[in-house]
Amino acid sequence: MDELNKYRKQIDSIDHAIIDLLVQRMRYVAKIGLIKKGQGIAPFDEKRWRALLKDRLEAGTVLGLPDVLIKQIWHSIHKHSLEIEKKHE
Repeated sequence: MDELNKYRKQIDSIDHAIIDLLVQRMRYVAKIGLIKKGQGIAPFDEKRWRALLKDRLEAGTVLGLPDVLIKQIWHSIHKHSLEIEKKHE
């Protein structure tokens, strides 16, 4: 059980780091939303989205992550990011 708890604590630490990184990412998304609003640019940029997803899929594949996991994660992140950007429309 001691080994199990050790690994669980490591996972907890990683999960908190992921949350911290997501907070940082969303702060940048909010800044981008303000810039886009100021320049009259729509929140959704299909070309950027396709390039981003392709890049993340390639990065995940190299590291052995399944495409379905990467797609689920980034679709959720992107959806939330668009909601933040739309607040600045």
